[in-house]
Amino acid sequence: MAELLVLNTKQYPDIYEKWLAETNKSLLDFKRFWRAKLRLRIKTGDIAGTFGYGMNASEITAAEENADHEPKEAINGYGAAHATAQAALNSMVNTDTSIQKLADNMEELAQLVCQLTNAQATPPQQVYY
Repeated sequence: MAELLVLNTKQYPDIYEKWLAETNKSLLDFKRFWRAKLRLRIKTGDIAGTFGYGMNASEITAAEENADHEPKEAINGYGAAHATAQAALNSMVNTDTSIQKLADNMEELAQLVCQLTNAQATPPQQVYY
């Protein structure tokens, strides 16, 4: 999901190629890799801007700072959605166990009704003295 977010920004094709060459591709490695690369790009953009090379250096830095927040927000949104889904799943499991208990109770009640019905259907035996 994080790779898709980076691809959708269409701003970092060179860094993405380096990421594809990496061997470790866990989420932790992704965060470390991209954080280091984006910080380096921000630092070099600030340095170029201080020496007056290009007026877009500071604008690129601001755009990169905003782009850094977007994946974090998306990841946090995914985490919140996942937590909501887990809570719904737990609720469904609890509901399922409650329904199973109700079904067991209904079965016991049906057996009691059958016993009572059978007891009333047979006439009482008369005792002769």
